[in-house]
Amino acid sequence: MTWDDLRERWDELSEHARRKWARLTARDLRVIAGNRERLVGVLQQRYGSHRRTIEREVRAFTQALSNGAATDPDCDSV
Repeated sequence: MTWDDLRERWDELSEHARRKWARLTARDLRVIAGNRERLVGVLQQRYGSHRRTIEREVRAFTQALSNGAATDPDCDSV
């Protein structure tokens, strides 16, 4: 799944992000609006993890969405 696809379907897919990263608020999800850089930035603020770690997590998340695995996310948080 590309980021353009994700952005177009963000309203639907944002709940998967919230399940994966429980510290994200509804406001965070509205601000992120499917934007990869915003997602990485907000996750850095919420979790205090290193940017590379978060980018790996985000990449894994989008791959899981592409593979259909995020419909039942059992993913660990950052």
